[in-house]
Amino acid sequence: APEKMTDKMVEFTASLTEIKMCEGVPDVDLSKAACYSIGDRVVEVFDSVEDHLNLLQQCFDFEQIKQLMARDDFSFVYDSMCGVQGPYATKILEEVLGGKPGSCINATPRPDFGGPESSWHGHADPNLTYAVELVKAMGLNAKGEKIDTGKPVPVFGAGADGDADRNMILGS
Repeated sequence: APEKMTDKMVEFTASLTEIKMCEGVPDVDLSKAACYSIGDRVVEVFDSVEDHLNLLQQCFDFEQIKQLMARDDFSFVYDSMCGVQGPYATKILEEVLGGKPGSCINATPRPDFGGPESSWHGHADPNLTYAVELVKAMGLNAKGEKIDTGKPVPVFGAGADGDADRNMILGS
């Protein structure tokens, strides 16, 4: 969405003074898979990361990707910008595919996408302007020009916006 529109959404949200809750509905533990009966309805809580992983394993050759991840000449960084993609990235890229621990950065989701104290000021948009940490890790500045970071530049870099529907991919 255009920034003008998202700014209006933030402004409106800040003006809310009341949230109405449905009374009499029992608490549902969203941290573990289970089924809950609420009246004549059934609420199923499932691990969305596992569900997504199972789908990806049907689409991609995970064994070949694991071989790539294990190569000495391959390194990557994936920036979730404190959005929803973080747990998915960490589980799939680091735990399942064997990527180096810590390759997934800003992987803890936050409701404010890192907020004003983050280097991207909570504006989780994967581009040269806002994906500051990813861009720098890839040895670039905000103009896309090469810079010296004092560290080896990963071969592959990627990032996602807050809800992971927009992405940026960079290569060294």
